[in-house]
Amino acid sequence: MGGKPSKQHVVEDVVAREAEDIARKEAMLRGMVSEDGTSMVVRDIPADVCTRDGIEALRRVLADGLALEKVVIEGCNIGVVGARMIARLLLDVGWIELSLARNHLGVEGTTVLAEVLKGNSVLEVLSLAGNSVGLAGASALASLLESNRSLRVLDLGETDLREEGMAVLAPVLAQNRSIESLDLSKNDIGNDAGVHAVADIILGNTTLTSMSLASNSIKRTGCLVLLEALRQNHSLTSVDMAGNAKTDGGAELLADHLKVNATLGDSLF
Repeated sequence: MGGKPSKQHVVEDVVAREAEDIARKEAMLRGMVSEDGTSMVVRDIPADVCTRDGIEALRRVLADGLALEKVVIEGCNIGVVGARMIARLLLDVGWIELSLARNHLGVEGTTVLAEVLKGNSVLEVLSLAGNSVGLAGASALASLLESNRSLRVLDLGETDLREEGMAVLAPVLAQNRSIESLDLSKNDIGNDAGVHAVADIILGNTTLTSMSLASNSIKRTGCLVLLEALRQNHSLTSVDMAGNAKTDGGAELLADHLKVNATLGDSLF
């Protein structure tokens, strides 16, 4: 006789459907690994990746990618769960480049990743752009930068650092001797404590060759502070100031610095 399925049958059916969903997503994600197996690029498919099944499928593909060197997962909303999964993998993999831009990592996800990366000596390129890390996340990143010596490129664009976060990061970045390219764009750094923190980085760091400060609400007074610091820096060759000081002559003021510092040959205003 027909009747309601037993609880065991219901559970088995749910498990079977989950397994099918994971297998489908895993197959799709494997198609995003390069032919030589060295890179994986996944962008803007949050509906497929941000679920529990999607995270598991992603984990399987990444764990199997023994030859992976470049991993790009952007705009997929993997959140804290995804960040924890990536953090566990980072203990064993040899990735050289990792981008987790626009993934809603938040403070917790950022902190988990930063803690694991303290002991990583392989990763050279890291992007957390578009994730709101705030002050607490900035503190975790500062702790990372005190320990890590492998990072060469760091993208913290649009991470909601503001002047408070910059004040935390600046002392560490000023002393850092591994990072060569730093993106701090769209962080609402402003003209007061934030821009002075950036100036401290410029004065203290001798390995940075490229820095982006684009769209940070920096006005003429802030540009004056940066100009004084740039006069004493001889390692930066590129500074992106696009989107700042458009109405009060600050951009033109910084542009004049090109005549003073011969090393700064590629600046955008």
